[in-house]
Amino acid sequence: MHTEKRYPNLCSFTKKVVAHAFLIGIGVVFLASILGCTHITLPNTQVCTVAGVISEGADCANTGSDETSSMTFGEFLEFLEPQAERPDPADPAKVIPARGGALCQSAEQWNRLKTELEKACEKLGKYCTRETKQVMTQVSARLTRLEQRALSKAKRKPRGSS
Repeated sequence: MHTEKRYPNLCSFTKKVVAHAFLIGIGVVFLASILGCTHITLPNTQVCTVAGVISEGADCANTGSDETSSMTFGEFLEFLEPQAERPDPADPAKVIPARGGALCQSAEQWNRLKTELEKACEKLGKYCTRETKQVMTQVSARLTRLEQRALSKAKRKPRGSS
C-alpha cells in the first residue's frame, strides 16, 4: 500500500492520539484558579484516536460535550498533517488558512499528566474550585470512553486484515 511507504511509523505514532490543546486548556484552568477567577470556559476541542487500526481512520470525542464523530483514513491523515494555505474547494474565491499538524500524545503520557494535575488541584485546596474538578472529571471520562472504543475495535480487527 502506498501509504505504508510514505508513513512507515504512522501506526505506531498515532496509536493513542490525544490533542495537546486540551492540556493547554487545563493549564489555563489552574492558572485562573490560582488567580481567583470564578468563571472559566474551556474551548470545546476535538480529541481523536486511531479507530482500532490506522487504515480504519479515527474516532473522535469533544472535550466540552458528549458529541463523538469519526474520520475516514484520508480525513485522519489530513487532520494529522500540517496544511498550507489553499483555495477553498467549496468557494475558490476564498482561501483556507494554513494550520499546523495535530499534536499527539500517548494515553500513558496523558494519564501521567492527568494524575499530576489532580495532585496539583488537591494541593491548591480551595483555589481548585468544584467547577474545575468537574471539568477535569468530565473530560477525563470522555477521553477514557474514546480510548475504550478504540481498544475494542483493535481487538475485533486483527492487524493486516481488510
